[in-house]
Amino acid sequence: MFIIMVTDMVIDKDLEKRNNQKDHFNHIAEDYINIRNSNKSHLYYKKILWEYFFYINKIKVNKIDLLEPMCGYGEGYNIIKNFSQIKINSYYGFDYSEKIVNFCKKK
Repeated sequence: MFIIMVTDMVIDKDLEKRNNQKDHFNHIAEDYINIRNSNKSHLYYKKILWEYFFYINKIKVNKIDLLEPMCGYGEGYNIIKNFSQIKINSYYGFDYSEKIVNFCKKK
């Protein structure tokens, strides 16, 4: 798993708005992961939802290279890995939050 932090975006002309959003993500980072991982109802619902999604869609891809913008804690990676038959060749994620990126790099 390879996750980087977004530092400069040439398409983003409003630095103040981007920094406000980044500050917000950093502020809620720890609470977000703690709440998401401790809520058993949410985790069970997510399991049922994604298992059903991959069951009814019968995706005909065996292997992928996955790019996940604004990856947070790599939830897209975990969904593919845990609920589908698709093998992930390589994974690249990026996010605004230094706290989230540092957390993921430790995993």
